[in-house]
Amino acid sequence: GQLSSLNLEFTTSTFSNYGAILVDEQTGVIKTNNTSNGSFIVNHDKGIIKGYHLSGGVSVYNDSYGEFTIFENSSVDMLYNSCALIVKEKFNWGNVTLDNGSITGEKPENLNTSGSNADQWKPVPVVMSNDSPIQYILKNGSVIKATLLHINRTPSNFRGEGSNPSLLQVGGVRISQGGDTNLKDLVIEMPENAFTYDPPYNGINNARWLTSGCSTTGWGGSKNTFSTCGGYYYSGNEGDPDPEDPEKPDVEDKTVYTYAFEDQWPAYGDFDMNDIVVSIDKMTATNDNKKLSIKGHIRAVGSSRKTGVGIQFLNVSSSGVTLAGKVQNGTPVFESGQNNPVVIISINAHKHCNPNIADDDFSFYNTIPSAGSQYNGNGAEFEIIMTFPTAEEATKAMNVKNLDVFIISKEAQGNIGRTEVHMANYAPTNLGTTALFGMSNDASANNTMLNVSKKGYYISTEGLAWGICIPNTEVWKWPKEYMMITGVYPGFKNWVINGGQTEDLDWISNHTNDIFVNP
Repeated sequence: GQLSSLNLEFTTSTFSNYGAILVDEQTGVIKTNNTSNGSFIVNHDKGIIKGYHLSGGVSVYNDSYGEFTIFENSSVDMLYNSCALIVKEKFNWGNVTLDNGSITGEKPENLNTSGSNADQWKPVPVVMSNDSPIQYILKNGSVIKATLLHINRTPSNFRGEGSNPSLLQVGGVRISQGGDTNLKDLVIEMPENAFTYDPPYNGINNARWLTSGCSTTGWGGSKNTFSTCGGYYYSGNEGDPDPEDPEKPDVEDKTVYTYAFEDQWPAYGDFDMNDIVVSIDKMTATNDNKKLSIKGHIRAVGSSRKTGVGIQFLNVSSSGVTLAGKVQNGTPVFESGQNNPVVIISINAHKHCNPNIADDDFSFYNTIPSAGSQYNGNGAEFEIIMTFPTAEEATKAMNVKNLDVFIISKEAQGNIGRTEVHMANYAPTNLGTTALFGMSNDASANNTMLNVSKKGYYISTEGLAWGICIPNTEVWKWPKEYMMITGVYPGFKNWVINGGQTEDLDWISNHTNDIFVNP
């Protein structure tokens, strides 16, 4: 149904919308006269809510589409947004959680939200808060675009969470209060010299801008792709285009991605990062870019136990997708019991690389160079071919950020899910156990053993990771068996702790001779 009104004032503790609430877009106000805490507006899936001004005194849960000129709160209010929220002039809120949601300005007319001009979504002119403390959590590919981020209360905290990075894109930052603004695990885009300070705060002693695990570029400089239920809000900066690309009948990613894992999680183990080494050698989209081919190899197996390898596809639906190709068990299939599409490449990586060995032969493969050994070779080749209903869905799956390569170090037992090891900040699949989070050296949850607070999925108490991805023009050279990676590659530890950025890969060329080279 549809509700149209000049203003909307409600007295109930919870106002639920499944249709359309349309108040006057020039002067209309939505508010509550319920003076007790705990009043909510819940905008459910497919609901639409529009007006000029949403005022304080109410918390908002938005799972669909909202559009306002001014959107502001009082100190008790919370905002949870998992879809599209458009604010044309000012967003003023202190307690915000976005879960694959967006806060932006208007969408220009005739904007193709799945195309390259998706970057033209306008920013909100002002994003601020008059409440303290400020807490913004951006999960799973969320987006905030603002012309001005006004820090008017401290402490201020902006934190990214989930399996996909989230974007904070600001044209400038104005700081009106002393104290710290803390930003963690976000993609931040803003121009140089973005800061202005209201006296007496000089930006050094009284008002600090502190980042941890963030990737910072100029406006429009990051290469990440961000999309929510409203479509593509930011398609990523792909650099200078190849003038011949439009003439090609297909799309190809020529980068070789090497994934390396330590199987002793949640303990460090020997930390040689060669227990499983997987390479994705080539990704190609054909058939009007609807058919995606992913070719790769299991390169090395330095695990002393039965170990599996899989890929979880994030932000991708399996609906209408046909599968072909070759994995250890034959033709790929989507694993049952999963919310995201998951394909198992190897159920036993040792036997996948060397089919002639016994099922319980867990001898190291391609980690101890020995001339003539059956445990050295070219690895096990695999290919996953997915044909999608649309080219847009294939493009999402082809984005390496949406490829969650992981290993299975222990199969499920009874009610305990299987033990999975993923890259840093990638969540386990539905079949993976979380019982080991925060145990031993892990800080995926609060580690009470070592008294370390939660850092993120599969991140250690020191900020190290059990799974890494290295993009390069060739397969990365992993350490020999028993050689700790921090000794073979002196720059590895700092690279991981600083966020594992693609542009900071100089460390891979600085190594000792203790790398595996096939004899």
